[in-house]
Amino acid sequence: IGDPALHLWTATPTNFNFSHPTTIPLGTTMQEFNIIDENGNAVEGARVTLLMGDDIIFITALTDGNGQVTLSWDAVEAGHISLTVMKRNYRPYEGMIEISTAAGAAVAVNPEEIYVNSGEEIDLSINLHNYGRDSANDVKVELNSTSEHITIIDDIINIGNIEPDHDVSVSAQVYIHGTAFHMEEIYLKLIITDSDENIWINSVPLNVMGPYLVVSDYHGDIFPGSNTNMVLNMVNQGSKQVDDYLLEILPFENIVSVQSSSATINELFVDENIYLDDFELSFSEDIINGTVLPLELILTSSDGYTRSHTVNVTVGEVRETDPLGPDTYGYYIYDSGDTDYDEAPVYDWIEIAEGLGSQVSITDAGNGNSGYTSSTDDRTLPFPFTFYGEEYNTIQINTNGWISFGNFEMNAFRNYPIPGAGGPSPMVAAFWDDLMTGSSGYVYYYASDEYVVIQWDYMRTCGDLTGGWYASNCSGGPRQTFEMILYPSNEIKIQYQDFNNTSDGNYPNGGTPSHGCYSTIGIESHLGEAGLQYTFNNTYPEAAATLQDGSALFITNSTGSDFIQGDLNDDGIVNILDVVLLVNIVLGIEDFNPAGDMNTDGFINVLDVVILVNAILNL
Repeated sequence: IGDPALHLWTATPTNFNFSHPTTIPLGTTMQEFNIIDENGNAVEGARVTLLMGDDIIFITALTDGNGQVTLSWDAVEAGHISLTVMKRNYRPYEGMIEISTAAGAAVAVNPEEIYVNSGEEIDLSINLHNYGRDSANDVKVELNSTSEHITIIDDIINIGNIEPDHDVSVSAQVYIHGTAFHMEEIYLKLIITDSDENIWINSVPLNVMGPYLVVSDYHGDIFPGSNTNMVLNMVNQGSKQVDDYLLEILPFENIVSVQSSSATINELFVDENIYLDDFELSFSEDIINGTVLPLELILTSSDGYTRSHTVNVTVGEVRETDPLGPDTYGYYIYDSGDTDYDEAPVYDWIEIAEGLGSQVSITDAGNGNSGYTSSTDDRTLPFPFTFYGEEYNTIQINTNGWISFGNFEMNAFRNYPIPGAGGPSPMVAAFWDDLMTGSSGYVYYYASDEYVVIQWDYMRTCGDLTGGWYASNCSGGPRQTFEMILYPSNEIKIQYQDFNNTSDGNYPNGGTPSHGCYSTIGIESHLGEAGLQYTFNNTYPEAAATLQDGSALFITNSTGSDFIQGDLNDDGIVNILDVVLLVNIVLGIEDFNPAGDMNTDGFINVLDVVILVNAILNL
């Protein structure tokens, strides 16, 4: 009682409200929703779910920062879809969508796999089928896409008539940008209309075959006050070679300036790497040792299209015995060797696979031969968990060595660097690799008020790892046993009982994208732009100790200090006097005080003043 309510409307063709079901025509397989509260404000992170029958249609996703979400499905069925919208501290919305029977025409896409190549203009052939009882006359198709990596040349196509139970092929010209990466998610939205003013909205996914450039690692004399040539090790993990890419690093706020910002990759074959040393950067003396800065790398393909990539750069003389971090949200990863710090974890295995925990009903055959429903399971936590400022009550557990908070639809067997576009967001990767269940290898779960434990027990990597290629039928590689522990303090511990980081395979041209690049371990925010990468492709940053049997990691954004955040004069009270001191720090009159770093990002600026004022006003 008293919680704000969720209001909901859809894009064309109809509106939702609280009391009346909405009818959409048979043939519609895509729907857009905007979620607002009772004051008309957009609601981010609301879970919108559609369900028909015994999973004939089942799709769920979270709204974005504008309160928007698009759901699409493959089934062309008449009947009722139940609609639910939920978010913590909101009254849930429940409704019904009726998909009308085929009394008239009903035109929809006939689903099929479509592959496209980056950097090419393509004549797409899309099949439409009339599922109705009447002819669809003067059919017209309008195409658009929210992806920034596609240009639609033929956006409106006139089809003509489609007889009942007949197919017609639509030919549409599109250009896939050279910056479209391998397995990029590109969706075409088709708005199909006829002369009777019927509207059917469909979604067509395109599977991209192309390069995939990632920063494997970097090095240089990077410390506060330095002027250095930073070297980037770039790896092509895609299915096509890179030709004539321009790379440019941008300055970061007023603390990283760039004198020489660009480099060129003329040619980089699949699964090969190149070292680029053309980036001359200057780092401010005001940067705190160990700070992780998210530098933006702009990639431009030979056809003039661009995309951005984040390179998390650690500044300072960091030792292996120091923690990794902080990232832009103040998170650190401590390992067992960081013994100078109270937060350094001690390996203390909690065995749950021998009776304490329950087996999670998820399976994985390896080599990408698994799906979301079989390899991922959701669990309700016994306590709320805050991660990158968002509070969650559920987690998704995946066979491939990671969890995500909240709800999503993703399998993500193939590991990528983090943070980045690959995989789910948010994410905690304990050992992200293509892992197999079976032969005594399973995932277990245990929950109490004290902690939650997820144990990947006796799991195997896929294939003959010494052969470099991965067959469709995996024989099974070395075993892995590791666990992740979540605490009510919003902290995470990861422990490795049996650690074998050996999957160094390659990426074949075409077909299932087999895994490689060893494993990925680290954390990533819900927006995918912040995080810490402890290791990827068997490469570790300076602050990270090489993992082995008996290693432990501890993840926290707590300062571990005994001061009160915001209490700059240490009088035990946070008030306007502290605001005055904080403003003086921003102006350079006072020295840095960690109690004034309100968002724990390693810097004190106007944003910290705003946060402190809001805290005092209880906003």
